Amino acid sequence: MSDGQICRNLLGNPANFWLSELQADLRLEDGYTVGAEFNTARRPGREGSYHRTDRCVWRVDPEHLTLTVDIILEAKAPKNMSDQEHIAQAFRDAEEIVRTHQYEKLHVITTRSTAFHAWLYTNGQPRMKSLFSEQFYGQHLDAIVPQASEEWFHFIYSVKTRPNILKIHPTQVLRSQVSAATADSSDLVEEGIDNYVQPSQPEFDSQAAMQVDDEENTEDTYQNTLPQLQAQTVAGACGTGRCSDRDWVDVTNKIRRVRHRIARDELIFENSQGSAVVTVEEEWSRHRDLGRHARVWKKTRYFVTRLP
Repeated sequence: MSDGQICRNLLGNPANFWLSELQADLRLEDGYTVGAEFNTARRPGREGSYHRTDRCVWRVDPEHLTLTVDIILEAKAPKNMSDQEHIAQAFRDAEEIVRTHQYEKLHVITTRSTAFHAWLYTNGQPRMKSLFSEQFYGQHLDAIVPQASEEWFHFIYSVKTRPNILKIHPTQVLRSQVSAATADSSDLVEEGIDNYVQPSQPEFDSQAAMQVDDEENTEDTYQNTLPQLQAQTVAGACGTGRCSDRDWVDVTNKIRRVRHRIARDELIFENSQGSAVVTVEEEWSRHRDLGRHARVWKKTRYFVTRLP
């Protein structure tokens, strides 16, 4: 980045300078693409603020076909905002993005003309962590400063070795991908890369096993009670939207929806044993005998009067 002054003269706008730097080091063939402004809320004004970042860097996970934002860039002119206000705004936007999209972390760049500072925000932390050396903490280094190149590549290394990972429902992961994910995780440990969080497949496996066990335990009950249930009218025992508590379990108040931008939304509810069960909407079939909008999860006794 020692040619920062030359690039600034050639590109004119400092925003174009940082665009070229990001595109050079985070290439499309590696799964990265540099985007324009990015809303910090999923539905601005309705679910969150109207704030937006100046630029973002998307990353495609080719293994699970997920799309995440790994970097946001907050650019400000020195004459328009102080350093403290600039950093506070970047923290506010990073916090909302992480909360909205359920990320674990987010890399942040604050730029002032061709000077920059690199940060890492971790979910739940009260402030961003500087990725610069202690001697440059809180300072914005201009690209023409020799140390800027070292700090920049340290930042790029952090981005590539600590990406955001989205947890995927087990029905969306092929068995071949599961084995590949396990192998990749062991390779990364051997290489000594810290803080790389691979999707926890054993966690999903245990959930899936729990769901299978739950299905086996409740399938007989379902087969025995279904003919009786179908014989009843809306004005009968099921007219209120619920049958016998002994046969059916209403989890309407124990289910929540986890939204995803690319993958299907998850519907997570608590079963009779107090364990969380991860499902998708396609697994819930309509059952009008239980209510107008009632749905039953697979062939089990769990139902909701309305999906969230």
